[in-house]
Amino acid sequence: MLDGVILVGALRQRVEKVVGWHGARPATSRGPVELTPAGAGMSVLRPPLTWLGSPAARQDWVSAMAATLTAAGRPLPPGTAGVAPAIDRHVLEVGSTAEQTVLCNLVRRHSPLLIALTGRPSAGARRLGAARDQVAARHLDAADAEFRTLLEAHLRRVEGFEAIDRTDVHPSAEPDGTPTVIVQCIDAAATLAAARAHALLLAAFALRARRLVQEGVAVEPVAQRVVDENRARAVATGLRARPADDARSTLRHRTRHLLTDQLAIELDNLEAQPEELFPILAPIERLADDDSLLTGNPDTAARALVDTAAGGPCLAAARRAAEDRTWLLVERWAGVIAARGGGAPPSRGTTGARR
Repeated sequence: MLDGVILVGALRQRVEKVVGWHGARPATSRGPVELTPAGAGMSVLRPPLTWLGSPAARQDWVSAMAATLTAAGRPLPPGTAGVAPAIDRHVLEVGSTAEQTVLCNLVRRHSPLLIALTGRPSAGARRLGAARDQVAARHLDAADAEFRTLLEAHLRRVEGFEAIDRTDVHPSAEPDGTPTVIVQCIDAAATLAAARAHALLLAAFALRARRLVQEGVAVEPVAQRVVDENRARAVATGLRARPADDARSTLRHRTRHLLTDQLAIELDNLEAQPEELFPILAPIERLADDDSLLTGNPDTAARALVDTAAGGPCLAAARRAAEDRTWLLVERWAGVIAARGGGAPPSRGTTGARR
């Protein structure tokens, strides 16, 4: 008799992708991938929670989003001429409140790195730095409703803002009760290829959190002043920033260390290809970035946005500009991920027998 299950590998994800338009904003679309109006003439592309644990699944995911956008009109990335800056909202399903707590704290610890790595000065980082309605994430002792109520009361009394959902990273739940973690400190990606890379990186965080729960390891709290200061530095100077808690390092060095020493094994479990990750690997290696592709006429930006190839226009441009160096980067990161491979995907057991 089956009275328990084990969840292995990635759970589901969603990105609420903000786009603008060249011309009139289209009407609401209620297909498999929803497209709904947002402020300032923009729209939010909202696919359902989707399993993204393989390259094929991720390719199907970006292709479905691209099809919805191209059917609706001529979409433009936030930060291009006439389109306001924005943040993409990432939603990650978790298997338990323990995973929810650990994932929130893990992403909080590294949130300045995410801001620096995904930051587009033309798109969202400046908006995030100036925002009065969103602040850095807080450390959670637990993610259950009782603790969240106590934390919100403290934030309201001491810091003067209303709710935990105004922080960069926080626990949440879907309408059907599915527990999730919201990450809303990542700049609106210039391309769907970059959104894919961001989602893949967060999937690795989610697997890392599950592994820590499985091993009984908690995430050590980081002082709030350190998170706040590193967040401000990430917004101001990106990967060049020197963290407040280690002036000898840079956020670029920390990001490389995070990927190679902590997340590579999870990227291997997700069958991640370096081409998929290229939009985030290229800035680390000072090779390319998506924003450089968005100068010129709106048609160029629109085509770049809906390019569904792994690595997208960023990888294609890097190959044209520096083919040998790009090849070496891809090969080196393929080796980094493979070298960390061989670990079993983390699992979450429920009470009862394993299946």
